[in-house]
Amino acid sequence: MGAGVGVVRSLPSEDQLFIERMDAFQRIEEQGLVAYRMPEGATGADQLKLVQDSSLPAWRSGVHLLHGMKDLDLSDAMMHKRDLFSAYAEERLRLVELLESALERGDSIMSPELLASFERVDSVLALINAE
Repeated sequence: MGAGVGVVRSLPSEDQLFIERMDAFQRIEEQGLVAYRMPEGATGADQLKLVQDSSLPAWRSGVHLLHGMKDLDLSDAMMHKRDLFSAYAEERLRLVELLESALERGDSIMSPELLASFERVDSVLALINAE
């Protein structure tokens, strides 16, 4: 029985699969951030189109990808990273949805809710970068 426990403990976690999927997440993230790299002179309509055509689908995909990793058998360190990146992707999605609404309304200043979402993204990014 003791040997059986040793075999179970030595089974590899799915950390490598997580790392591979995080490579895919990085590509999704790059697409999701496209709306923040507008050329000089771009209009609100231009930014709205990028948000709707690129950023929103990318962040939705990123959240879906990370949620799909909830059942992976990960080491504690990778589980912590997964949870941080999930929080990051979910907040980015909320931020882009708020941005879309503001652009649709033609808001000329950022709402307190949008500013707070930017701050939450920055907070999670600080935690990720501290790793």
